[in-house]
Amino acid sequence: MKRLFFLAAGMFALGFEDYLFAGLLPDISVSLHTSVVAVAQGCVTFGLAYILSVPLCAFLVSRKSVRHILITALVLFIIGNMITLLSMDLMIYVVSRFVAGLGGGLFLPLAVAAATQAVEPGFRGRALSAMWSSNSAGAVIGVPLGLWLANRMGWRATVVLILILATFALAGIVIHKQPLRLDAPPPSLRDQFRLLANRSLLAVIGVTLLTATGCLGLYAYISQVLVGTENSAEVAFSLWSVGGLIGSMGVGYVVDRMGKPQVVMAIILSVLLVTITAIPILRGVPILGLLPFLAWGAMGWASVTPQQYSLIKIKANHEAIFVALNSSAVSLGSVIGTAMGGVALARGLSPEKLPYVTSILVFCALACQMLLIQKQQHKQSSM
Repeated sequence: MKRLFFLAAGMFALGFEDYLFAGLLPDISVSLHTSVVAVAQGCVTFGLAYILSVPLCAFLVSRKSVRHILITALVLFIIGNMITLLSMDLMIYVVSRFVAGLGGGLFLPLAVAAATQAVEPGFRGRALSAMWSSNSAGAVIGVPLGLWLANRMGWRATVVLILILATFALAGIVIHKQPLRLDAPPPSLRDQFRLLANRSLLAVIGVTLLTATGCLGLYAYISQVLVGTENSAEVAFSLWSVGGLIGSMGVGYVVDRMGKPQVVMAIILSVLLVTITAIPILRGVPILGLLPFLAWGAMGWASVTPQQYSLIKIKANHEAIFVALNSSAVSLGSVIGTAMGGVALARGLSPEKLPYVTSILVFCALACQMLLIQKQQHKQSSM
């Protein structure tokens, strides 16, 4: 695990970035003289870049070493954030988020895949948890620290901090030259399309997409959901991040012990459904209204590992592309959810009603997951 320290550092920087910007949207909108909904489209382009990174990842791995691609990814991530730091209008800002997202989209799947192949098969769940918990730790530490820094020195100061963290991870990978490999390179673009014809794979990806559309779409508008209440959006973001750290760290042990990632995912979705439905009911209650954000963060982050584990079990030796596909589904869900939320708010939907929309999406994800479990049990009984 020690050899993976700088991979974890990179995941930490990505987690810091991914979940901080939702809390900075009001400040950025003032700085760029535009609306929060318009600035939120930076989150959309960041997610789109993740999606486009999937075929690019396969293309690069077939020609370059994993280490070189990780270095390239971090360089892109740093350049994108430097442009964000210097942006003075909305267009430049949105473009900068695309560049940063492309770097993040290249780094994340390769880092996770390399980590899972650096350990024994029985420890893969824990390796996945180690990577994702590093990612969530970036959110746990970064969100409150970034918001605190933004309140005192402006949102650009938080971007400087992101640059420092990413540069540290890049320097570590460059200097230490740790051995990083994939047992098999990602499939070609043609083979990727063939993989997408696999119904089992599409079903898992579909559940990920529904879950992310609801959860991450709502996440971008937490500050709007809590407007007019005594509960602080800053505290809500922090609790969500703390929950994320708890969930991502603990779920790997549960998956390894149970050996049933689909069942674990069903439990996670059930808790998510109850939790998110409780947000509009409790939002006006001091302190108690913030607790659903803790559970939401824990279950949302915990959902990544069992889904990834399920994909790896479908077909071996394609870890990198499956991580990329699952991450792209998360990013696409974030894109769709954020865009849907923006449109709904622009057309007059009350922000406090957004969690109900999310609950519907999570319920659909749970229904699909139960069908997958039923199909798996039927398949096993007929063998």
